Amino acid sequence: MDGEFNRTGVNAVSSSQGFTVEARFAEICYDDAVGHVAIYAEWGGSPTEVLLSKRSLDRMATSRADTVLSNVTRALEYLGHRVEVRSDL
Repeated sequence: MDGEFNRTGVNAVSSSQGFTVEARFAEICYDDAVGHVAIYAEWGGSPTEVLLSKRSLDRMATSRADTVLSNVTRALEYLGHRVEVRSDL
């Protein structure tokens, strides 16, 4: 969607859908009306590759985890990162 994201920092965006995403050194911070979620992340073989740990969301309801991962992936891709979700991290 055009205009969905607004860059708020070097590795941070807010969405017109009501969530924010910030990429930090070893985690991705996601916030929305439901609450705050921290996802373990590793930077891959290039400065733009991000590996997200699906295991970070194991204690979360599947539907919520799917929404968070989808939103985070779209936000990071907007920032120019290539995203891979992995269950072995």
